[in-house]
Amino acid sequence: MKNKLPVHTRLGGFFCRGILIILALFMLKNCVSAVYFGRKTSNQEMARSYAAGYARGSEDGEYIADQPEKNTRENPLVRKSYLQGFRDGRDSKVIQGKQGYTTKGKQ
Repeated sequence: MKNKLPVHTRLGGFFCRGILIILALFMLKNCVSAVYFGRKTSNQEMARSYAAGYARGSEDGEYIADQPEKNTRENPLVRKSYLQGFRDGRDSKVIQGKQGYTTKGKQ
């Protein structure tokens, strides 16, 4: 028992283990939700969400990604598809050179 580690080293080890456990729990939560919603979500729902995001992104106005449906906010796969459509719609508008694309502070 004379070769004990210093207190700050032991506390650092406990702190590091705690952080690793928390990160592992977050990763597990993401994996479980991806599997759960992956089985539950259809391709038609993903395509519909992408199309809604694309239409919203290609509109003139502020640069805000509104999420119209409650299902879009709950399901991470549908939300990702909606936001991808929004970004693609916004990018296609910029590429075409249309006016009306404004960000805060720039016109």
